[in-house]
Amino acid sequence: MKSLKSKILGLFIGLLVLTMSGMAFAAVGTTTQKMDKFFIGGVPVKKVVTISWVAGTGGGADDGDMVPATINAATYELAGYYLYSIETNPGDTAPTDNYDLTVTDADGLDVLWAKGYNRDEADTEIAFLADATYGYYVVRGNLTVTMVNGSNTVAASSGDIILTFVAQ
Repeated sequence: MKSLKSKILGLFIGLLVLTMSGMAFAAVGTTTQKMDKFFIGGVPVKKVVTISWVAGTGGGADDGDMVPATINAATYELAGYYLYSIETNPGDTAPTDNYDLTVTDADGLDVLWAKGYNRDEADTEIAFLADATYGYYVVRGNLTVTMVNGSNTVAASSGDIILTFVAQ
């Protein structure tokens, strides 16, 4: 009987090791952020937040989507600034053509006014964000940058998202 318990335990440990090793190959994507400030007369008039992303490698339908990135308005002192433009630069391993991005506020409003949709996989693109009715979005709190709709299916793809904020 002890032999049967040993075999079952060995089988269980073997299955556990196989499961864990399979999980090790499915990497989650990463994002990093940096901010640059531009001054006139010692006053910051423009702030540029660059988000560099690398997609996951899990093999699922939307595993190419970037990990959502939160832009902390307090850390970057963005409250009261206008969100002026978004620029997207595909990386060496390009994402799926026409991938979609949103930048949402705490209320879930897409402050890009849908101008983050259908981004190109090969070319740098820039969109200026003035809405015909409301003008530019004024930052009130944190913003979340998300790749949506399972729009990127290329594992380990990468790129940069550059958001420009200007003082009022």
